[in-house]
Amino acid sequence: LYTLHPLLPGKTAMDQLDKTLKLVGSPTPNNWPEGIRIANTQMPPIRFPNYGNGKNLSEVVPQAGSDAITLMAQLLALDPARRPTGKQSLTSSFFAGFVDDGNDDPMATPRTTIPDQQGG
Repeated sequence: LYTLHPLLPGKTAMDQLDKTLKLVGSPTPNNWPEGIRIANTQMPPIRFPNYGNGKNLSEVVPQAGSDAITLMAQLLALDPARRPTGKQSLTSSFFAGFVDDGNDDPMATPRTTIPDQQGG
C-alpha cells in the first residue's frame, strides 16, 4: 500500500521464495527451526541461498512509519508459528485509533466519508 506496488512481485513460486528471502533473510535454526528441519529431511537436502539477515524494511518502504515497519516485520517472519494472527495484529500500535479497545472488529468508516475514484 505504501509503494502502490507489490512488495514481493514473484513470477514463479521459486522467484517468490527468492524475493522473500532476499528481503527477510535466509532461514536459520534460530528464525525457522522447523523449516530447516524439513529442508534437511529432503533428498537431496534443500540448501537455501545465503542472504544473511536480509534488508532493512525501513529502507525498502521508506514511506512507512515505525509502527508499520514493526508490524510488517512481524507478518513477514519466516516461521509461521512466530507470525501474529489477524486478531493479534489488530492489537499493534499501527492500528491505534482504528480498532475499538472494547471490540475486536475494525471500526467501520461511513461510506459517505470515503472519497470515490473521481475524488467526490
